[in-house]
Amino acid sequence: MSNDKHTAPGQNKEYTITVNTREKVVQEHKVDYDEIVRLSGLIGTDTTSFLISYERGVGNASGNLSQGESIVLKDGMVFNVTNCNRS
Repeated sequence: MSNDKHTAPGQNKEYTITVNTREKVVQEHKVDYDEIVRLSGLIGTDTTSFLISYERGVGNASGNLSQGESIVLKDGMVFNVTNCNRS
């Protein structure tokens, strides 16, 4: 039996999440703010920030994900990413 982490049970799990109504498959157990923005397909500028809200998280959690933060994924999580102009 191999000790390779890539063949260990649970190491190759995929998470199906929804980002701005589009299903995405992610292989990381934890993702950060920047990755969710990238998955949204939205493009920002120097004067743009993003508001990320989520629901159906671990323990059915919901809330907001701020820049610099990361979150543990759960199958079926839903993320909504919105452009916000900085004032």
